[in-house]
Amino acid sequence: MTTTVVVVGGGISGLAFACAFLGEEDEQTQTTQHSTQHSTQHSTQHSTQHSTQHSTQHSTQHSTQHSTQHSTQHSTQHSTQHSTQHSTQHSTQESTQESTQQAPKETANRNAAHAAKKVVVVLERAASPEDMQTQLGHSLSLRADAGGVDAVARLGMEEELRSLATVSQGPVLAEVVQRHVRKVIASDEVLANARRLGIRISRFVLWQALLKRAQALGADVRFGAEVTGLQQIEALSHKRNQDRLSSVTATAQAATQCVDVTLADGSALRGDVLVAADGVGSTVRRMLEPEWTADVLDTVIVGATVNVDDMDAALPPMLHRRHGLVCGREGTALFLADEGDNRVLVALALPTPPSEQGTLYAHDALRHDEALMARALGAAAEYGDKLEALITQAVTAPSSYVRMCRDGACVPPRGRVVFIGDASHPVSQFGGDGASMALSDGVGLASMLSRAVQSAAQGGHGEGDASSSSPVDVQGVLQQFFAQTAPAWRKARQSPHNAAKILLTSSPTALFLRDTAFATTRAAVAHPRVSAITAGVALAALAAGVAYGTRRLIRALA
Repeated sequence: MTTTVVVVGGGISGLAFACAFLGEEDEQTQTTQHSTQHSTQHSTQHSTQHSTQHSTQHSTQHSTQHSTQHSTQHSTQHSTQHSTQHSTQHSTQESTQESTQQAPKETANRNAAHAAKKVVVVLERAASPEDMQTQLGHSLSLRADAGGVDAVARLGMEEELRSLATVSQGPVLAEVVQRHVRKVIASDEVLANARRLGIRISRFVLWQALLKRAQALGADVRFGAEVTGLQQIEALSHKRNQDRLSSVTATAQAATQCVDVTLADGSALRGDVLVAADGVGSTVRRMLEPEWTADVLDTVIVGATVNVDDMDAALPPMLHRRHGLVCGREGTALFLADEGDNRVLVALALPTPPSEQGTLYAHDALRHDEALMARALGAAAEYGDKLEALITQAVTAPSSYVRMCRDGACVPPRGRVVFIGDASHPVSQFGGDGASMALSDGVGLASMLSRAVQSAAQGGHGEGDASSSSPVDVQGVLQQFFAQTAPAWRKARQSPHNAAKILLTSSPTALFLRDTAFATTRAAVAHPRVSAITAGVALAALAAGVAYGTRRLIRALA
């Protein structure tokens, strides 16, 4: 039985699926071979040991009985002959019996592994791998708390990716006070004993590693493959054929669905499952869910990755070999990442004015939208001379970009089409969960589908052969996957909303509460033994902040 999966989109989530799906097959084959070898060795050792023990016992007993009636010479000869004959017969019988019992299981495992053949075809719109570099030019974070690190560990790639990580030694949180940047906390101050830190890595380097692994496992990755149409071929209804001949009914039961995909060059291919991993502007989603729209949030991100002559002159000391957020006091926040080789990722989060909320900015809007450029340059002024110069360099660079912070409802499967990553659930870049969720989606779906394929190849049981294989319940697997991922998406969707309310604020009340929280955090790090006292101070400050805000509200209403 061959299961063909067509993956639309050769980005991170699509390649992660291919690696995990085909990697499961390789792992299962190795496990079967190891199990067969181990069982054969165990059977041989057990048979030899048992026959030797039986031979010795029988020889001793038989020689003792005959020695009382015959001479020592006759007893020895007879005992030796009988022992040899009996041990040979017993060894042969036991070995044959155990081999006979073991053979069906080994054959079933081999047949099931052979029957559960898996094929993955990845369709990427970009013309070549080189073209992907322009789309994946900045770094990203694989977070342990968002499942990113666990996903690459399941792929067996954690050690490799850590060796390819950027120079960043971990995240840092800072704030601006009167044009001076002040550190709040760094990851190593609170996460030194954490189970596993996250990974900061170039998006293109991560993509290259996944591409190499997927192709090594046998994935057919096709570049310049633009999907222009798809059609799901419906299975015959068993109920519709109840009154027909039994042979016709049996045929209806055995029939399966499939998905036909048409490409821009006129070619077509067919798959048992289609995985839509083609990003926030998903072509597949637009075909199947034409009315779906993303919610545009009231924050826009502008910036670029720029080269600097002197890292010491470009970044404050606490941001060297780091990545993290600097919170402004006028409703903005600045994300910076030291990429190494004198390169810095600069991303400035700007609130959208009420008159422009809902506006969809183009990727290159900074080059022709003077109002947006003026807002970005104006916001840079509060970050001090060093960072103001860096922000100005980024937003005026030819490679500058504009990214909308948006999210949307998680898209459920449609027949044999399933959505993963941003194609399923776009999340705001402000939360930093996107890449981790994309990897988790790809690996999780691959694992569930692979188990279903293997179980079907074994006839739904632990043992079986190719002749006992049953159809894979693809739609059941896809619905189960959606049921597991939707709650995680809802949590990830709310996180950036909550963070933005705290970090992207200019409200005096909110700033007072944030300042108090930051001061408490610094005190707790500097004096961990008085954490109970600082916690009490934080609660008191929170109560004072609530009282202050309530009084201002009453005055406003009076």
